[in-house]
Amino acid sequence: MAAVASLATMDSQGRTGPISWVVLNNTLSGLIISGYMIFAIFSCAYTYRMTTRPGMSAEVRKEFISRHIMYVMVYIGVWLPYLGLTLYTIFAC
Repeated sequence: MAAVASLATMDSQGRTGPISWVVLNNTLSGLIISGYMIFAIFSCAYTYRMTTRPGMSAEVRKEFISRHIMYVMVYIGVWLPYLGLTLYTIFAC
């Protein structure tokens, strides 16, 4: 999917087009990734809320919440450089 998107936005010489188009693409990408990150952070609070219901032992609850928080941290860590690149392209270029 990334290769198709790259090929669709580049011309024959490897350029991505006018700077306004690049800034628009990066703005949309930054907004989408930021939205996903905010959604992931809120999902940690929702996970905690859902696991406080009766029927789960404290050990299972703690393990589930800690694994979910680790997943969110890895997710954010993986996508943070991309978000930084889009913000750099928008504001510094």
